Amino acid sequence: MKNHTKTLRFRLMASFSVIIIFCILLTSILGSVYYSNAISEQNMTYTLQLLEQVQSNMDTYIMATQKHMSALALDKTLLDYMRLGKICDENIRLNLETELRQILTDNANVLTQVNGLLVSCENGRYVSNEFYRVTKDPLNQEQWYQDAAASPDHHHIFSKPIRRNLRNWKKYSNNDVVMLTTAVLDPIDGKLLGTISVDLKLEEIEVFLATLKLGQKGTIFVMDEKGEVVYTPLNQQVYRVRAEWFAGESKDPFVTRIGSDEFTFLYSVSDNTRWKTIGMFLTDTPPANVVTMQEIMMLVAVVSLALGIFLALILTKTITKPIFRLQQLIMQAEKGDFTVHYEGRDSYDVDMLGNSFNIMITKIRALLSLVVEEQKNKRKAEIDALQAQINPHFLYNTLDTIHWMAKEYKATDIENIVAKLSNLFRIGLSHGNEFITLQDELTHVECYLYIQKIRYEDKLNYSVTINPSLLALTVPKLIVQPLVENAIYHGIKPKKGNGQIILNIYEENDILCIDVADNGKGIEPDKLEQLNISLKNRQKGMGVGLFNVNERIAMHFGETFGVTLSENPGGGIVSKLRCPIFPKQQ
Repeated sequence: MKNHTKTLRFRLMASFSVIIIFCILLTSILGSVYYSNAISEQNMTYTLQLLEQVQSNMDTYIMATQKHMSALALDKTLLDYMRLGKICDENIRLNLETELRQILTDNANVLTQVNGLLVSCENGRYVSNEFYRVTKDPLNQEQWYQDAAASPDHHHIFSKPIRRNLRNWKKYSNNDVVMLTTAVLDPIDGKLLGTISVDLKLEEIEVFLATLKLGQKGTIFVMDEKGEVVYTPLNQQVYRVRAEWFAGESKDPFVTRIGSDEFTFLYSVSDNTRWKTIGMFLTDTPPANVVTMQEIMMLVAVVSLALGIFLALILTKTITKPIFRLQQLIMQAEKGDFTVHYEGRDSYDVDMLGNSFNIMITKIRALLSLVVEEQKNKRKAEIDALQAQINPHFLYNTLDTIHWMAKEYKATDIENIVAKLSNLFRIGLSHGNEFITLQDELTHVECYLYIQKIRYEDKLNYSVTINPSLLALTVPKLIVQPLVENAIYHGIKPKKGNGQIILNIYEENDILCIDVADNGKGIEPDKLEQLNISLKNRQKGMGVGLFNVNERIAMHFGETFGVTLSENPGGGIVSKLRCPIFPKQQ
């Protein structure tokens, strides 16, 4: 047995050792070959190409918007509005202004990269789908307007559109946009009519640049022709960069020190915007292709380990297969299939377990046969007992006959008690229905209490409290009388002196609450606790009436409902029945 264990351990250890050595050797060889081919110049070329691509994307992004603005400057409605003098027909102005604002709104819906459009006229008027003027100062006095008016043949870009006499309804920050402005000239006489401006979102530039990284502490950022940073990812080193470092057109990289770190810089200049796309990274940072090589090495290592795990699974499967087969048989037996049988054809250890399992299954089958036979005998006895009972319909009809005879002979006491007893049986039968109204259930209990009052006279007193709105609810029949009977026979009857039963029916959190309290003899705390445990576990170690009520409530509404017992502060016991609110059945 011990030798067999050592053999398994040796096979597993030998297999994993081969896999680990294979992964280490393969990763080391590939890493060494790839690392020897990494060239720093190639990394510089790649970085510069990346910067040029970023610059090209930004130029395309901005130029597309500028072309749209140029086309909008030729719109007839826009030109008609901008040609209006300071004094004009108010209706014409309002109609043109409404049409132009709709045109701007439609253009803004098409240009998803634009936050808002603004048309500013030389005469001081303006129309926008997004902007509104903060003060009454005319917009044609703003610096951005003056710059565009001074050079009407060029598009103007303002990378930091702050301190404008403008606000926007979307409440976005001016740091999140750049302002594009172009002058509008009258196609007829070339006269300056005003400007068209848009706030261009930086979101797409941010998304594109945020995915690019140049090694440790490296980043790509954009600087305008004035040396202002247009956009940068979160990097504190960028704001320590000086604009004069990039004064020339050279694309050659240069190295400079910022604080305690030495950085390499490369940049590309846009012919359209004159913006500079700048890349900076730590000079001693491993080249990008070396980083890529490391990632490839990791990938190879993961693949090798996965292959090793796969081989190990194949190896261990041959060992664990017989145990797994025995486990499946046990799970079948756990689900109630006791016809399973283990056929021994594996190792000695597993065969021993299998034989023990077969013996256990044989004994379980024998015990089940015995239980089934006992249940059959019990059921037969119950049927025999039921057949021996008096037919309740016959008894009810006989009581009804006695009632009318007593009435005929004016035997009032007998008439009343027989009437109550007759009602008791009538409601108990209830045409075979399992559910009755709470009104009928209460009538049934009051009939029972009337009869018991005749029997016990002054020793038994009772009161019933109920909200009349609850009387139409439907409840399982005969659930209250057993609780009252239990209170009389186990509480009031053994008590010396007069007894009191209080029946209180109310609603609480959509739950029907029925409390039967007595001031009788009471129950010892230990016995009371044991009774509640039996009720909770649905055991028959208690009165038949209480068990039947608790069992029926749990069967209809779930085990969260039923009967509990507690001490009555005034002496005696309180039986508490809880079931859900159940409207009257049609």
